[in-house]
Amino acid sequence: MPSTEPPPSAADGHRPLVLVVDDDPLMNLYAAERLADGGFDVETVEDGPSALDAVQGRHPDLVILDVQMPGMDGFETCRRIRQADQGRHTPILMLTGLDDLASIKKAYEAGATDFATKPANWTILAHRIEYMLRSARSASDLRSSRARLANAQRIAQLGYWEWDIVSGEVLVSSQMRQILGLADDEPLDSIGSLLRRTHPQDRERVRQELYELVEDEQSREVQFRLRLAEDEERYLRQRTELAVDGSHGTKRITGVVLDITGQQRAEDRAHFLASYDLLTELPNRRSFADQLDISLAAADRHDRQVAVLLLDLDRFNRINDTLGRGAGDRALVEVAHRLRTQVRRSDSVGRPGGDLLARLGGDEFAVLLTELKDDREVATVARRLAAAVSRPFLVDSHQVVLTASMGISVFPADGTDSETLLANAEAALYNARARGGDSYRFYSADLNADAVERLALETDLSGALDRAELRLEYQPLFEAASGGIIGAEALIRWHHPQRGRVAPGEFIPMAEQTGAIFAIGEWVLRTACESAVRWQRSDLGELSVSVNLSARQLECADFASTVEAVLADTGLEPHLLNLELTESFLLEDVDRAALALEKLKELGVRLSLDDFGTGYSSLSYLMRLPLDTIKIDRSFLNGTPGEPLNRAITTAIIGLARGVGMEVVAEGVETDEQLEYLRLQGCDTLQGFLLSRPLPAEELEGVLNLPATRQRKSSDASPTTFSATAKSGTGAGSLASSGGNA
Repeated sequence: MPSTEPPPSAADGHRPLVLVVDDDPLMNLYAAERLADGGFDVETVEDGPSALDAVQGRHPDLVILDVQMPGMDGFETCRRIRQADQGRHTPILMLTGLDDLASIKKAYEAGATDFATKPANWTILAHRIEYMLRSARSASDLRSSRARLANAQRIAQLGYWEWDIVSGEVLVSSQMRQILGLADDEPLDSIGSLLRRTHPQDRERVRQELYELVEDEQSREVQFRLRLAEDEERYLRQRTELAVDGSHGTKRITGVVLDITGQQRAEDRAHFLASYDLLTELPNRRSFADQLDISLAAADRHDRQVAVLLLDLDRFNRINDTLGRGAGDRALVEVAHRLRTQVRRSDSVGRPGGDLLARLGGDEFAVLLTELKDDREVATVARRLAAAVSRPFLVDSHQVVLTASMGISVFPADGTDSETLLANAEAALYNARARGGDSYRFYSADLNADAVERLALETDLSGALDRAELRLEYQPLFEAASGGIIGAEALIRWHHPQRGRVAPGEFIPMAEQTGAIFAIGEWVLRTACESAVRWQRSDLGELSVSVNLSARQLECADFASTVEAVLADTGLEPHLLNLELTESFLLEDVDRAALALEKLKELGVRLSLDDFGTGYSSLSYLMRLPLDTIKIDRSFLNGTPGEPLNRAITTAIIGLARGVGMEVVAEGVETDEQLEYLRLQGCDTLQGFLLSRPLPAEELEGVLNLPATRQRKSSDASPTTFSATAKSGTGAGSLASSGGNA
């Protein structure tokens, strides 16, 4: 009788499906009846092809397969079932009337799970089927467990290997193969194969860990890198243990390997973000400070000098303001590349004895110089850095020329700790910038006091406009032909409540560096235009007003809009506004300057080139730019007309201007001889202390009401007209100001 115990899976309501394959219909019928009584569902087929279809379609839990069938015999049918995905693990019991060993061996080779001879004892066979199904379920559970384990190892990137020290055999898990970059069919024949994949710099350390494990049998943990065939590096953490089988005399080392490449790269990235500047990939302020501390300690032990050099790009903001921040970033990358070529071992972070280049932020860089012989070596490096920065380069098809200011402090003379050295280098840098930039300065105690003083002055300047400490004075412009006043130049003055009068040459560069120049410049422009409108409404005539512009104002893309808004708000006619600019702005980028000036000319204002001849004057840009007037610098009037060289230069400038259709203003007229000479040479407009010092607005309005002034258009005017105007309380005899044309 068949077993009364339920077959596997019957407890959960599922009756196992048994497929019987035999070419004898009676045999099939008998088998179906007996197996059904035993609690199985049964399906029967009579040939191999039908069996394959049934396996694919019905997924039986077990197959009973007759060996001897016409056409496709049982051996071939068994092989075909094993080749199908649905039959790969299905238990197959083969029935054979052949009891020779060759047939049995052939059945197993074909993939049979078990065999039985015919005629079958179905009572016993039912029990056999039950145990085959239980075994199949156990095998299935084991495969599932292994699959889950393999999946867990894959997710955790956990590999496993085992090395038989006696035989040399190495076994690796599938995940370990992936970690090692091995194909499924690629052999790993020895522990040497594994070691050869270890990074050359880590290989000896990993080998030594294995030797020590064999000696002391203590588990080991080591972190190392793999170097794969495609030149990819992987970071691994490995734990190894030794197992000894005393009965067989075998020793096996097992290793569990965790792929920590992602974690390591994240840590490297975090370290990079904390220690390096993303834009230039140079060490940042934190790294520089750490390396400085290390270098100072080493220098103190070995009685050596160390220098800190801070480098700041002069007027770098003009690139951001005119070309955009993207262009500014690209310029910084180029500067960093140039500086890197001038500094030894500039990649040394955390390693004493190496020089270091870092970006501290914005357009400020720092250089740490070690193993110095004397200050001359530092000065040499500073000159190299300055030369590297100043070479012209292209940014977005625009030629850019930059200069740098540098401040230097030296250990131990200028400080024995990093904070002091950095502060003193900053003081020296501040002094270099205050002197116009494009230079380097060594620290001294006087510089520190000066830096503190200038910092206080910067702070005061930031609120000077709100406290109404800034004022305008106006220096009249005289028509050379008539001697009458035709306009005035607006000059800014700062009356500090404690310091008194602060020279424009001192606070204007400061305002440019801090950005205060934008608010101050707009205030000057608006106030000057309001004064010109007031003169006109007071029946003083159409007097022009000249306003000096900072290069930083002109670099702003919307400056023309600011001028347009001021003209609209004040009601001043555009042709009565004369904007004065310097050569330095033009020479840095002539194309950019031309574009900015064209926007201003479209408003109808007049444009003047101030201090002509003191820079690098070029006839080519005079022809390319929409200028109306050039101003002869006061330095060319010194000794004129008696001094031959200055007389020749002045005459040439006047002739040049007349030739290109521009007007000429001579500033700094201080003697009657200069006045007469300039009139005879055809100079259009005169300005200087001989004629009038700069005046507050109310005093200028008083001068404008003088009868001599109102006759400025008279055709028979003579130099006596100038004298009459000057001697009416405004001329050289009453000068008290040192500002002049500042």
